[in-house]
Amino acid sequence: MKQLPDTIEDRLAQTFFIVKATSFEHSSLWLQYAKDGEPRLENALDWKQISDGRWIQLGVIDNRPIIMSFYWAWIDGFLICFYDGTSQLFDWKMADEFLEKHFKGKWDRGTRRAECNAMNFHHVINAILDGEIELLAAESNKKE
Repeated sequence: MKQLPDTIEDRLAQTFFIVKATSFEHSSLWLQYAKDGEPRLENALDWKQISDGRWIQLGVIDNRPIIMSFYWAWIDGFLICFYDGTSQLFDWKMADEFLEKHFKGKWDRGTRRAECNAMNFHHVINAILDGEIELLAAESNKKE
């Protein structure tokens, strides 16, 4: 696996899919789909967790910080990001504006942002197994 940049923004630029998931949902997805977990898929995924998480303060509301946390994993060789709002008070509009600015990944033949929630993680799996992420990766590498 290649060395990842330190900043959230730079990591998001190399990410192929983002998944909104709490830490419990993230762990449950690993358990259900990773080869090292207790996979329910015939073709379990090669899941390499990146241990250093990141967080960013998106803003402040009523003197309370708005914090968003990020974790990454290499899944079948593709960089996937898991994120969640982790402050006591959270503003999803701020989060969406941040993601719109820093994450450009597309899927479904380039028609929508490569994003889902934990319940729809099958979109990530389908994109990997159908080869769509490979096509996106090839297109991304051409631009570099």
